[in-house]
Parts: sequence; structure tokens; C-alpha cells
Amino acid sequence: RWELAHDVLFDIVTQSAFIKNEYDPEKEVILEEIKRGEDSPDRAVFQSLYTRMYGKQNYGRPVIGFPSTVKECTHTGLKAFWKKWYAPGLMTISIAGDVDIEKVLKRVESTWATLKGKRLRPRRRETIFKATPPPYAGQTEGQFDIQSVRWSAGAKVCSIKSEDLPALDIGSMILGNGESSRLYQRLVKRDQL
Repeated sequence: RWELAHDVLFDIVTQSAFIKNEYDPEKEVILEEIKRGEDSPDRAVFQSLYTRMYGKQNYGRPVIGFPSTVKECTHTGLKAFWKKWYAPGLMTISIAGDVDIEKVLKRVESTWATLKGKRLRPRRRETIFKATPPPYAGQTEGQFDIQSVRWSAGAKVCSIKSEDLPALDIGSMILGNGESSRLYQRLVKRDQL
């Protein structure tokens, strides 16, 4: 059903209505989501790690945003942001799955080629690691009433263009990413630590 998903995505990107009376209630929902995230020890330790690794760059900031940013955002400001940054030259479409790639390309090219709009020049990429030297460790400043340890670590390994990245990414998932990882299975499930 990729065609339906594609059409819905195209409609969202090109025809969003930004209805004013729906905006303020949605802001409150986002602020509540931020608040709930601040009560999560897992989210806190990982955000701490990202902030230490990437500083004030995009990767160092929470994806959901900051309460102050959400509170200050207006209906007209959001619409202006959408008009500026949802431009054809800044978009990438990614489709994964068992699909006929020729059919997908034909549909994507014919649909998205209809977009008119200014083509912004890509911004200059900065060196990502400007924070304190590695290794990095996430640490939370708040106290959480939990009976287990939350721990995260990161180090500068390779460029995103490196041929080693996919293997390192898969290796990190197998080793320590989530409840199916080897570390979790051994330490929590088997050894009950």
C-alpha cells in the first residue's frame, strides 16, 4: 500500500491547512509530551549523551523541541517555516520494502516534479564533534525513583560516508540497543542484574 502512503505524504507536505483554531490545543499536547519525556530516565540519559557529544548543534537538541520554543511558536510562524523549508530542493524521499523500484521511481518523479518553489542551497555542513573529547557518557541531573541503572556511552568512530558504518551500526544494535540486545538478554534476563 505504498501508493496510498505516498499520496498521503505528498498531501501533508504540499496541502497542510494549518487551521488556526486547531493550533493552540496541539501546542498543549506537544508540551505535555515534552513533560512526559522529562520523567523518563531512558530519554534523559540518552539526551544527556547527545548533548555532550554534539553540543548545541542539531543532534544535540531534543527532537521534540524545548518548552520555550513550543510556547513561543505561533500559527503564522509555523506556516512561514513550512513555506520556507518544505522546498523541493531540500527533500529526500525514502521508501523501503518489497516494491517494484521502477514503478516507485516513476510515481515519485511524476508526483513530486509538479512542486514549484524556490530551491534553497544546502547549508554548509559543520564538523559534528565540537564538544568535549570522547569518550562521552550520558548522565542525568534529575533523580528518578527507579530500581535499575540507565547507562549510555558513545565515541567518535567513523564518518557517515564510511563503508564501515553499516556494520558498526548493526553491531551496536546487537550488542546493546534495546531488550533484544545481547547485553540486555545476558545482564537483565539471564543474570537478573
